[in-house]
Amino acid sequence: MSKKIILKNISKKYSTNANIKVLNDLNFSFEKGKIYSLVGPSGSGKSTLLNLLSLIDTPTAGSIEILKNKVNFKEKTKNDRIRSEKIGIIYQDKNLLSDFTALENVYLPMLLLTNDKYKSIIEAKKMIKKVGLSSRLNHYPSELSGGENQRIAISRALINQPEII
Repeated sequence: MSKKIILKNISKKYSTNANIKVLNDLNFSFEKGKIYSLVGPSGSGKSTLLNLLSLIDTPTAGSIEILKNKVNFKEKTKNDRIRSEKIGIIYQDKNLLSDFTALENVYLPMLLLTNDKYKSIIEAKKMIKKVGLSSRLNHYPSELSGGENQRIAISRALINQPEII
């Protein structure tokens, strides 16, 4: 089984008055085709780990390898590109753009990657159809139920066909 993400000696410390160490010398490999769950009490580092895995945050120490490439956290633009192309993030709180319709929320990540609005809209409509919301394309997040918003967020995360979700 090939490894998609490898964590080596990952540590994360938040510099406050107390210097809080959330992750300490973590080593783990995530394999292709497997599903993983993070379980633990509040404050145990679940969100911190997800932010590191999705290149939103930087570890204090250690290294991360994604799809056989060691991540250089100083290369922000490159990491943004990796996140856009290879990683689909489905947030707990959905993070939809309130001033954009369901369709716009879904096609925007592809548009930013391809600069092809026509293709982005076509693919977004297909993705939204797969989650059963074709009749809600032009609705804003405030006009959708919580479950509908979550399905739009899932569609947005999958639009660029990421290797890692």
